[in-house]
Amino acid sequence: MNVVIAGGGPAGMMLGLLLACAGIEVTVLEKHKYFLRDFGGDTVHPSTLEALDQLGLSERFHQLDHRKVTRLNVPLGGGLAPIEAFAGMKVKFPYIAFVPQWDFLNLLAEEAQRHPNFTLHLSTPVRDVVRRVGKVVGIRCEDGREFRADLVIGADGRNSAVRQAAWDGCTNSARPST
Repeated sequence: MNVVIAGGGPAGMMLGLLLACAGIEVTVLEKHKYFLRDFGGDTVHPSTLEALDQLGLSERFHQLDHRKVTRLNVPLGGGLAPIEAFAGMKVKFPYIAFVPQWDFLNLLAEEAQRHPNFTLHLSTPVRDVVRRVGKVVGIRCEDGREFRADLVIGADGRNSAVRQAAWDGCTNSARPST
């Protein structure tokens, strides 16, 4: 089996790494030239920290410049009340880590690239999906290259080009709204 993932953000890179660890041939296509750019969020939550720990990446992650947050201020009675956000939770990492997302993505990419069955293509914007007999069988990029796969995953954000292209070719009247 082989998989192509459109989108090298946290979801796409983490999925790519997990699939590579499982021995699956995986290609991640990222439209940007590098990960150093402005992102909407720089948080890594306890469940992700535990996944990183299971992958043996906890120590490397914690070497990145980060800030741990255990207390949140919530609106209460016209003011803000601090709460211990993770008190009582049975997790190994009872905090949210704020880390520059480009550092996190570089860590995931470096680890994934240790696997010979993982490929990352930067500067590779997706234009469309490739269909054969009505089935999505790959991705076509803006430069004309095609990446064929048994499974195509759109992890390319809120305005997903893959999702839109897949729905544009869908004849099912039960198409969900986005």
